Amino acid sequence: MKHLLRAAKFLKSYKWQAIGAFLCLLFTNGAMLVQPQFTRLIIDRGIGEGNINLVLWLTFAMVGFAVLRAVFSFLQGALMARTAQGLAYDLRNHIYAQIQALSFSYHDQAQTGQLMTRATSDVDMVQKFVGNGFLMMVGAVLMMLGSLVFLFVTNWQLSLATLAIVIFTFSVFGAIASRIRPLFKIVQERLSKLNVVLQENLAGVRVIKAFVREPYELDRYTAANQELYDINLRLGRIFSIFMPMIMLTASMAVLSVYWIGGGQVITGFDKAVLGL
Repeated sequence: MKHLLRAAKFLKSYKWQAIGAFLCLLFTNGAMLVQPQFTRLIIDRGIGEGNINLVLWLTFAMVGFAVLRAVFSFLQGALMARTAQGLAYDLRNHIYAQIQALSFSYHDQAQTGQLMTRATSDVDMVQKFVGNGFLMMVGAVLMMLGSLVFLFVTNWQLSLATLAIVIFTFSVFGAIASRIRPLFKIVQERLSKLNVVLQENLAGVRVIKAFVREPYELDRYTAANQELYDINLRLGRIFSIFMPMIMLTASMAVLSVYWIGGGQVITGFDKAVLGL
């Protein structure tokens, strides 16, 4: 997080775009939370009571909210793209200026491929996090909190069951995240090593050809590429386990709602039939 906080200072020049994107995110999530309430009112008050006018008005309201949500979703994406691209632009310029200002002794020890990775791949990772990852994380948290509020207002028994599953999901996510976080750092390090081998090979290609060292350099590059392949494959295996667990948890949430809610409906129906 300390590295992300260091990069966050570059957001000062784009604070209004970031604030605008956050406000659009709030409206978009609010519209998504309100949408099911329209469906509930249409079924309970409109269809259930035979009020066709109410059904029509609520249908038009749903369409209006859907259009507004699409507009604000577009604005959110456009503003956040401007923010992320601007941050990456400033960050690349800053890194280049810093590299130019470093001493001869530093450049004698530093590897060009590593510096290239810092100015390209690492900046792209920060840009993707700011443009997509951060908003997705904030949006997911807001949706979860808003959904829990609506659930507790509607039915607190179902809310407790859902809350237990949410806590379990976060526990699984935390366990997976603790395993993959160090792996992402290793990925960047091995990508940097691969770039170092490639840069040295291209810079010294005449010497390599003069001494017929092509097979040796090919083996070096293949070994570095294999290391990057292996760590990415390891990450892929972890994600292949993680995603089915999330889907299983979501299915458990739906089944718990059916089980508890269905039981309440059947019990209420029996009481109504028996006159209790």
